[in-house]
Amino acid sequence: MNPKNGEILALANAGDYDPNSYSEYDDFNRKNRCITDVYEPGSTMKAITLAALLDQGLCKENEIINVENGVYKFRDRIIRDTHKHQKLTVQGILDQSSNVGMTKLIQRIDDELLYKYLRGFGFGTYTSIELPGEVKGTLKKPSEWSLVSKTFMSFGYELTATPLQLITAFSALINGGILYQPQIVKKLMNSDGETKLEYQHREVRRIIAPQTSDRMRTLLASVVENGTAQNAKLDFIAVGGKTGTSKIIENGKYSESNYNSSFIGFYPVEDPQVVCLILLNSPKVGGYGGLVAAPIFKEVTKRILLNIHESLENIPDSYQKNDDVKFIKAKNIEEPKTTITRSLSHNMPENNNAPANKVMPDLKNRSIREALVILSSLGIDYKVSGSGKVISQSILPGSRVKKDMVCKILCTEIKNKVLAN
Repeated sequence: MNPKNGEILALANAGDYDPNSYSEYDDFNRKNRCITDVYEPGSTMKAITLAALLDQGLCKENEIINVENGVYKFRDRIIRDTHKHQKLTVQGILDQSSNVGMTKLIQRIDDELLYKYLRGFGFGTYTSIELPGEVKGTLKKPSEWSLVSKTFMSFGYELTATPLQLITAFSALINGGILYQPQIVKKLMNSDGETKLEYQHREVRRIIAPQTSDRMRTLLASVVENGTAQNAKLDFIAVGGKTGTSKIIENGKYSESNYNSSFIGFYPVEDPQVVCLILLNSPKVGGYGGLVAAPIFKEVTKRILLNIHESLENIPDSYQKNDDVKFIKAKNIEEPKTTITRSLSHNMPENNNAPANKVMPDLKNRSIREALVILSSLGIDYKVSGSGKVISQSILPGSRVKKDMVCKILCTEIKNKVLAN
Protein backbone atom coordinates (compact mmCIF):
# COMPACT_ATOMS: atom_id res chain seq x y z
CA MET A 1 0.00 0.00 0.00
CA ASN A 2 1.03 3.58 -0.60
CA PRO A 3 0.63 4.99 2.93
CA LYS A 4 0.16 8.53 1.64
CA ASN A 5 -3.15 7.85 -0.09
CA GLY A 6 -4.35 4.25 0.46
CA GLU A 7 -3.54 2.97 -3.04
CA ILE A 8 -3.01 -0.79 -3.09
CA LEU A 9 0.09 -1.35 -5.20
CA ALA A 10 0.07 -5.16 -5.05
CA LEU A 11 -2.02 -7.92 -3.49
CA ALA A 12 -1.44 -11.65 -3.70
CA ASN A 13 -2.54 -14.96 -2.17
CA ALA A 14 -0.68 -18.26 -2.28
CA GLY A 15 -1.93 -20.82 -3.14
CA ASP A 16 -3.64 -19.31 -6.06
CA TYR A 17 -5.89 -20.57 -8.82
CA ASP A 18 -6.31 -20.38 -12.60
CA PRO A 19 -9.51 -18.43 -13.45
CA ASN A 20 -9.70 -20.35 -16.74
CA SER A 21 -10.24 -23.55 -14.74
CA TYR A 22 -12.31 -22.07 -11.91
CA SER A 23 -14.20 -25.26 -11.03
CA GLU A 24 -11.04 -27.28 -10.47
CA TYR A 25 -10.14 -25.34 -7.31
CA ASP A 26 -11.70 -25.33 -3.85
CA ASP A 27 -13.20 -22.34 -2.08
CA PHE A 28 -10.05 -21.70 -0.04
CA ASN A 29 -7.88 -21.11 -3.09
CA ARG A 30 -10.53 -19.11 -4.94
CA LYS A 31 -11.21 -16.48 -2.30
CA ASN A 32 -9.19 -13.34 -1.69
CA ARG A 33 -7.99 -14.11 1.82
CA CYS A 34 -6.54 -10.63 2.28
CA ILE A 35 -10.09 -9.34 2.72
CA THR A 36 -12.20 -12.43 3.51
CA ASP A 37 -10.17 -14.10 6.29
CA VAL A 38 -9.41 -12.76 9.74
CA TYR A 39 -6.69 -13.63 12.22
CA GLU A 40 -5.41 -12.44 15.57
CA PRO A 41 -2.54 -10.14 14.56
CA GLY A 42 -0.28 -10.83 17.51
CA SER A 43 2.63 -8.52 18.25
CA THR A 44 2.14 -6.27 15.22
CA MET A 45 -0.63 -4.73 17.38
CA LYS A 46 1.98 -3.54 19.90
CA ALA A 47 2.81 -0.68 17.55
CA ILE A 48 -0.84 0.41 17.45
CA THR A 49 -1.11 0.11 21.25
CA LEU A 50 2.06 2.10 21.86
CA ALA A 51 0.91 4.83 19.46
CA ALA A 52 -2.23 5.34 21.55
CA LEU A 53 -0.18 5.56 24.75
CA LEU A 54 2.29 8.04 23.25
CA ASP A 55 -0.49 10.11 21.75
CA GLN A 56 -2.04 10.47 25.20
CA GLY A 57 1.30 11.25 26.85
CA LEU A 58 1.08 8.14 29.03
CA CYS A 59 4.67 6.95 28.50
CA LYS A 60 8.01 8.07 27.10
CA GLU A 61 10.47 6.17 24.94
CA ASN A 62 13.32 6.20 27.48
CA GLU A 63 11.19 5.25 30.50
CA ILE A 64 12.43 2.06 32.17
CA ILE A 65 9.97 -0.76 32.90
CA ASN A 66 10.58 -3.88 34.99
CA VAL A 67 9.68 -6.77 32.66
CA GLU A 68 10.17 -9.43 35.33
CA ASN A 69 12.71 -11.58 33.45
CA GLY A 70 10.02 -12.59 31.00
CA VAL A 71 7.43 -14.10 33.36
CA TYR A 72 4.66 -12.05 34.99
CA LYS A 73 1.43 -13.02 36.74
CA PHE A 74 -1.39 -10.65 35.88
CA ARG A 75 -4.60 -11.42 37.74
CA ASP A 76 -5.04 -15.17 37.12
CA ARG A 77 -2.95 -15.36 33.95
CA ILE A 78 0.77 -15.90 33.35
CA ILE A 79 2.22 -13.52 30.75
CA ARG A 80 5.45 -14.71 29.10
CA ASP A 81 8.09 -13.19 26.86
CA THR A 82 10.09 -15.05 24.24
CA HIS A 83 13.15 -12.91 25.01
CA LYS A 84 13.87 -12.64 28.72
CA HIS A 85 14.99 -9.31 30.19
CA GLN A 86 14.87 -7.87 33.69
CA LYS A 87 14.33 -4.25 32.64
CA LEU A 88 13.63 -2.54 29.33
CA THR A 89 12.92 0.97 28.16
CA VAL A 90 9.61 1.56 26.40
CA GLN A 91 11.67 1.60 23.20
CA GLY A 92 13.18 -1.73 24.23
CA ILE A 93 9.74 -3.21 24.93
CA LEU A 94 8.83 -2.64 21.28
CA ASP A 95 12.29 -3.71 20.04
CA GLN A 96 12.16 -7.00 21.93
CA SER A 97 8.38 -7.43 21.57
CA SER A 98 7.82 -7.81 25.30
CA ASN A 99 4.34 -9.01 26.29
CA VAL A 100 5.11 -8.30 29.93
CA GLY A 101 6.09 -4.72 29.14
CA MET A 102 2.94 -4.12 27.11
CA THR A 103 0.83 -5.66 29.87
CA LYS A 104 2.14 -3.09 32.33
CA LEU A 105 1.91 -0.13 29.96
CA ILE A 106 -1.63 -0.81 28.72
CA GLN A 107 -3.06 -0.50 32.24
CA ARG A 108 -2.38 3.25 32.03
CA ILE A 109 -5.07 3.89 29.42
CA ASP A 110 -8.81 3.90 30.04
CA ASP A 111 -10.82 1.09 28.42
CA GLU A 112 -13.11 3.44 26.51
CA LEU A 113 -10.20 5.52 25.26
CA LEU A 114 -8.29 2.46 24.01
CA TYR A 115 -11.43 1.26 22.24
CA LYS A 116 -11.79 4.68 20.60
CA TYR A 117 -8.24 4.44 19.23
CA LEU A 118 -8.72 0.88 17.96
CA ARG A 119 -11.95 1.87 16.19
CA GLY A 120 -10.19 4.95 14.87
CA PHE A 121 -7.52 2.75 13.28
CA GLY A 122 -10.33 0.83 11.55
CA PHE A 123 -10.57 -2.37 13.56
CA GLY A 124 -13.99 -3.96 13.84
CA THR A 125 -15.37 -2.19 10.78
CA TYR A 126 -15.19 -2.38 6.98
CA THR A 127 -12.49 -0.55 5.06
CA SER A 128 -15.05 -0.15 2.23
CA ILE A 129 -12.63 -1.31 -0.44
CA GLU A 130 -14.36 -1.92 -3.76
CA LEU A 131 -13.73 -5.67 -3.80
CA PRO A 132 -16.32 -8.37 -3.01
CA GLY A 133 -16.39 -10.42 0.15
CA GLU A 134 -14.78 -8.08 2.68
CA VAL A 135 -15.41 -8.90 6.34
CA LYS A 136 -14.97 -6.49 9.22
CA GLY A 137 -13.19 -8.58 11.84
CA THR A 138 -14.05 -8.50 15.52
CA LEU A 139 -13.54 -5.82 18.12
CA LYS A 140 -15.61 -6.20 21.28
CA LYS A 141 -17.02 -3.16 23.07
CA PRO A 142 -15.49 -2.39 26.48
CA SER A 143 -18.70 -3.53 28.19
CA GLU A 144 -17.96 -7.01 26.82
CA TRP A 145 -14.33 -7.12 27.96
CA SER A 146 -13.14 -9.41 30.72
CA LEU A 147 -10.62 -8.29 33.34
CA VAL A 148 -7.78 -9.44 31.08
CA SER A 149 -9.17 -8.46 27.66
CA LYS A 150 -7.35 -5.13 27.46
CA THR A 151 -4.09 -6.84 28.35
CA PHE A 152 -4.38 -9.48 25.64
CA MET A 153 -5.59 -6.99 23.06
CA SER A 154 -2.44 -4.90 23.66
CA PHE A 155 -0.35 -7.67 22.07
CA GLY A 156 -2.82 -8.81 19.44
CA TYR A 157 -5.22 -11.33 20.94
CA GLU A 158 -8.98 -11.14 21.64
CA LEU A 159 -9.51 -9.16 18.43
CA THR A 160 -9.33 -10.21 14.80
CA ALA A 161 -8.51 -8.33 11.62
CA THR A 162 -8.06 -8.91 7.92
CA PRO A 163 -4.63 -8.30 6.41
CA LEU A 164 -6.18 -5.33 4.59
CA GLN A 165 -7.36 -3.78 7.86
CA LEU A 166 -3.93 -4.15 9.42
CA ILE A 167 -2.01 -2.59 6.55
CA THR A 168 -4.52 0.25 6.36
CA ALA A 169 -4.12 0.93 10.09
CA PHE A 170 -0.34 0.67 9.89
CA SER A 171 -0.25 3.16 7.02
CA ALA A 172 -2.06 5.68 9.22
CA LEU A 173 0.41 4.93 11.99
CA ILE A 174 3.40 6.10 9.94
CA ASN A 175 1.98 8.55 7.38
CA GLY A 176 1.36 11.38 9.83
CA GLY A 177 -1.70 9.89 11.50
CA ILE A 178 -4.38 9.87 8.77
CA LEU A 179 -6.50 6.84 7.86
CA TYR A 180 -7.24 6.48 4.14
CA GLN A 181 -9.80 4.29 2.46
CA PRO A 182 -7.99 1.55 0.51
CA GLN A 183 -8.16 2.14 -3.25
CA ILE A 184 -7.88 -0.69 -5.77
CA VAL A 185 -8.76 1.25 -8.95
CA LYS A 186 -7.15 4.56 -9.91
CA LYS A 187 -9.19 5.28 -13.05
CA LEU A 188 -11.41 3.76 -15.72
CA MET A 189 -10.45 4.15 -19.39
CA ASN A 190 -12.22 3.43 -22.66
CA SER A 191 -10.82 1.48 -25.60
CA ASP A 192 -9.22 4.64 -26.99
CA GLY A 193 -7.20 5.15 -23.83
CA GLU A 194 -9.26 8.11 -22.68
CA THR A 195 -10.10 8.46 -18.98
CA LYS A 196 -13.81 7.94 -18.29
CA LEU A 197 -13.66 8.14 -14.49
CA GLU A 198 -10.83 8.96 -12.10
CA TYR A 199 -11.17 8.01 -8.45
CA GLN A 200 -10.07 10.46 -5.80
CA HIS A 201 -8.19 9.47 -2.66
CA ARG A 202 -10.44 9.47 0.37
CA GLU A 203 -9.23 10.65 3.75
CA VAL A 204 -11.34 8.96 6.43
CA ARG A 205 -10.10 10.54 9.67
CA ARG A 206 -7.12 11.69 11.67
CA ILE A 207 -6.25 9.23 14.46
CA ILE A 208 -3.00 10.37 16.05
CA ALA A 209 -1.02 13.61 16.01
CA PRO A 210 1.71 14.06 13.37
CA GLN A 211 4.30 14.21 16.15
CA THR A 212 3.15 10.81 17.45
CA SER A 213 3.48 9.36 13.95
CA ASP A 214 7.02 10.77 13.71
CA ARG A 215 7.93 9.10 16.99
CA MET A 216 6.46 5.79 15.87
CA ARG A 217 8.54 5.80 12.67
CA THR A 218 11.67 6.23 14.76
CA LEU A 219 10.61 3.49 17.18
CA LEU A 220 9.79 1.07 14.36
CA ALA A 221 13.11 1.80 12.67
CA SER A 222 14.79 0.67 15.88
CA VAL A 223 12.83 -2.63 15.82
CA VAL A 224 14.55 -3.40 12.50
CA GLU A 225 17.91 -1.99 13.55
CA ASN A 226 18.13 -3.45 17.05
CA GLY A 227 15.16 -5.72 17.72
CA THR A 228 13.21 -8.73 16.51
CA ALA A 229 13.05 -7.60 12.86
CA GLN A 230 16.74 -7.45 12.00
CA ASN A 231 16.19 -9.95 9.17
CA ALA A 232 14.32 -7.17 7.35
CA LYS A 233 17.28 -4.79 7.44
CA LEU A 234 18.69 -3.41 4.17
CA ASP A 235 22.09 -1.76 3.80
CA PHE A 236 21.03 0.92 1.34
CA ILE A 237 17.74 2.20 2.74
CA ALA A 238 16.29 2.76 6.19
CA VAL A 239 13.47 0.32 6.98
CA GLY A 240 10.99 0.24 9.87
CA GLY A 241 8.46 -2.37 10.92
CA LYS A 242 7.09 -4.82 13.45
CA THR A 243 7.07 -8.60 13.69
CA GLY A 244 4.03 -10.60 14.73
CA THR A 245 3.47 -14.19 15.83
CA SER A 246 0.12 -15.49 17.05
CA LYS A 247 -1.07 -18.97 17.91
CA ILE A 248 -3.80 -20.42 15.69
CA ILE A 249 -7.04 -21.66 17.23
CA GLU A 250 -7.64 -25.33 16.37
CA ASN A 251 -10.64 -27.23 17.72
CA GLY A 252 -11.43 -24.42 20.13
CA LYS A 253 -7.94 -24.24 21.64
CA TYR A 254 -4.73 -22.40 20.82
CA SER A 255 -2.30 -24.66 19.01
CA GLU A 256 1.14 -25.21 20.53
CA SER A 257 2.75 -25.78 17.14
CA ASN A 258 0.91 -23.73 14.47
CA TYR A 259 1.23 -19.97 14.18
CA ASN A 260 0.31 -17.02 12.02
CA SER A 261 3.72 -15.44 11.41
CA SER A 262 3.91 -11.93 10.02
CA PHE A 263 5.96 -8.83 9.43
CA ILE A 264 4.66 -5.42 8.45
CA GLY A 265 7.24 -2.89 7.34
CA PHE A 266 7.77 0.34 5.44
CA TYR A 267 10.46 2.36 3.72
CA PRO A 268 12.16 4.73 3.64
CA VAL A 269 11.82 5.63 7.31
CA GLU A 270 12.19 9.37 6.78
CA ASP A 271 9.43 9.56 4.14
CA PRO A 272 7.49 6.28 3.77
CA GLN A 273 6.50 5.38 0.20
CA VAL A 274 5.46 1.73 0.60
CA VAL A 275 4.00 -0.36 3.41
CA CYS A 276 4.17 -4.14 2.97
CA LEU A 277 2.54 -6.90 5.04
CA ILE A 278 3.77 -10.49 4.80
CA LEU A 279 1.58 -13.10 6.52
CA LEU A 280 2.28 -16.85 6.60
CA ASN A 281 -0.11 -19.46 7.92
CA SER A 282 1.62 -22.27 9.83
CA PRO A 283 5.11 -21.97 8.28
CA LYS A 284 7.11 -25.19 8.43
CA VAL A 285 10.41 -23.49 9.25
CA GLY A 286 11.10 -20.87 11.90
CA GLY A 287 7.62 -20.10 13.15
CA TYR A 288 8.31 -16.59 14.40
CA GLY A 289 7.54 -13.58 12.20
CA GLY A 290 11.09 -12.27 12.52
CA LEU A 291 12.50 -15.52 11.15
CA VAL A 292 10.15 -16.27 8.26
CA ALA A 293 8.20 -13.15 7.28
CA ALA A 294 10.85 -10.45 7.72
CA PRO A 295 13.27 -12.05 5.20
CA ILE A 296 10.48 -12.20 2.61
CA PHE A 297 9.79 -8.49 3.15
CA LYS A 298 13.50 -7.84 2.65
CA GLU A 299 13.58 -9.64 -0.70
CA VAL A 300 10.37 -7.99 -1.91
CA THR A 301 11.78 -4.59 -0.96
CA LYS A 302 15.06 -5.30 -2.76
CA ARG A 303 13.23 -6.23 -5.93
CA ILE A 304 11.08 -3.12 -5.86
CA LEU A 305 13.99 -0.79 -5.20
CA LEU A 306 16.32 -2.40 -7.71
CA ASN A 307 13.67 -2.24 -10.40
CA ILE A 308 12.46 1.20 -9.29
CA HIS A 309 8.78 1.32 -10.10
CA GLU A 310 7.43 4.61 -11.39
CA SER A 311 4.91 4.80 -8.55
CA LEU A 312 7.67 5.38 -5.99
CA GLU A 313 8.01 9.03 -5.04
CA ASN A 314 10.82 11.08 -3.49
CA ILE A 315 13.51 8.54 -4.34
CA PRO A 316 16.68 10.34 -5.53
CA ASP A 317 16.82 10.93 -9.30
CA SER A 318 19.99 8.87 -9.64
CA TYR A 319 18.15 5.93 -8.11
CA GLN A 320 15.21 6.18 -10.49
CA LYS A 321 17.42 5.69 -13.54
CA ASN A 322 18.24 2.05 -12.79
CA ASP A 323 15.07 0.59 -14.26
CA ASP A 324 16.66 -2.37 -16.07
CA VAL A 325 18.21 -4.13 -13.08
CA LYS A 326 17.46 -7.85 -13.02
CA PHE A 327 15.56 -9.50 -10.17
CA ILE A 328 17.80 -10.90 -7.49
CA LYS A 329 17.54 -14.45 -6.23
CA ALA A 330 15.83 -14.77 -2.87
CA LYS A 331 18.02 -16.26 -0.17
CA ASN A 332 17.03 -19.07 2.18
CA ILE A 333 16.47 -17.72 5.67
CA GLU A 334 19.00 -20.20 7.04
CA GLU A 335 21.75 -18.78 4.82
CA PRO A 336 24.55 -17.08 6.76
CA LYS A 337 24.87 -13.32 6.42
CA THR A 338 27.73 -11.72 4.49
CA THR A 339 29.11 -8.20 4.39
CA ILE A 340 29.72 -8.31 0.62
CA THR A 341 26.97 -6.93 -1.61
CA ARG A 342 27.62 -7.51 -5.31
CA SER A 343 26.56 -5.00 -7.91
CA LEU A 344 23.80 -6.29 -10.21
CA SER A 345 24.87 -4.09 -13.09
CA HIS A 346 26.78 -6.72 -15.11
CA ASN A 347 25.49 -7.20 -18.66
CA MET A 348 23.18 -4.21 -18.28
CA PRO A 349 22.74 -1.53 -20.96
CA GLU A 350 24.88 1.55 -20.44
CA ASN A 351 23.33 3.78 -17.80
CA ASN A 352 22.75 7.29 -19.11
CA ASN A 353 23.41 8.65 -15.63
CA ALA A 354 26.95 7.23 -15.47
CA PRO A 355 29.87 9.66 -15.87
CA ALA A 356 30.85 9.89 -19.53
CA ASN A 357 34.60 9.56 -18.85
CA LYS A 358 34.19 6.54 -16.53
CA VAL A 359 36.15 7.86 -13.59
CA MET A 360 35.48 7.16 -9.95
CA PRO A 361 33.54 9.99 -8.28
CA ASP A 362 33.97 11.11 -4.70
CA LEU A 363 31.52 9.10 -2.57
CA LYS A 364 32.37 10.79 0.73
CA ASN A 365 29.36 12.01 2.75
CA ARG A 366 26.91 10.23 0.46
CA SER A 367 24.36 7.80 1.88
CA ILE A 368 24.91 4.08 1.29
CA ARG A 369 22.07 3.87 -1.20
CA GLU A 370 23.43 6.82 -3.23
CA ALA A 371 26.90 5.27 -3.25
CA LEU A 372 25.64 1.84 -4.32
CA VAL A 373 23.57 3.33 -7.13
CA ILE A 374 26.64 5.17 -8.45
CA LEU A 375 28.83 2.06 -8.21
CA SER A 376 26.16 -0.04 -9.93
CA SER A 377 25.87 2.49 -12.76
CA LEU A 378 29.65 2.19 -13.28
CA GLY A 379 29.59 -1.62 -13.24
CA ILE A 380 31.71 -1.80 -10.09
CA ASP A 381 31.27 -4.46 -7.43
CA TYR A 382 31.42 -3.29 -3.84
CA LYS A 383 32.03 -4.28 -0.25
CA VAL A 384 30.32 -2.27 2.49
CA SER A 385 31.43 -1.93 6.10
CA GLY A 386 29.24 -0.11 8.59
CA SER A 387 26.09 1.87 7.86
CA GLY A 388 25.02 5.47 7.40
CA LYS A 389 27.20 7.87 5.37
CA VAL A 390 30.38 7.03 3.44
CA ILE A 391 33.59 8.24 5.11
CA SER A 392 36.18 6.49 2.91
CA GLN A 393 36.53 4.51 -0.32
CA SER A 394 39.26 2.14 -1.57
CA ILE A 395 39.21 3.46 -5.16
CA LEU A 396 40.36 7.06 -5.06
CA PRO A 397 38.20 9.77 -6.66
CA GLY A 398 39.39 10.55 -10.18
CA SER A 399 40.75 7.05 -10.79
CA ARG A 400 39.82 5.52 -14.15
CA VAL A 401 37.25 2.74 -13.81
CA LYS A 402 38.43 -0.70 -14.96
CA LYS A 403 36.67 -4.01 -15.45
CA ASP A 404 36.21 -6.27 -12.39
CA MET A 405 37.03 -3.52 -9.92
CA VAL A 406 35.77 -3.89 -6.35
CA CYS A 407 35.32 -0.75 -4.27
CA LYS A 408 35.41 -1.05 -0.49
CA ILE A 409 33.44 1.69 1.25
CA LEU A 410 33.51 2.44 4.95
CA CYS A 411 30.44 4.08 6.50
CA THR A 412 29.53 5.58 9.82
CA GLU A 413 26.12 5.75 11.49
CA ILE A 414 23.82 8.68 10.78
CA LYS A 415 23.16 10.41 14.09
CA ASN A 416 19.59 10.29 15.44
CA LYS A 417 18.55 7.76 12.83
CA VAL A 418 17.07 5.50 15.51
CA LEU A 419 16.80 5.55 19.24
CA ALA A 420 19.05 3.19 21.16
CA ASN A 421 17.74 1.01 23.97
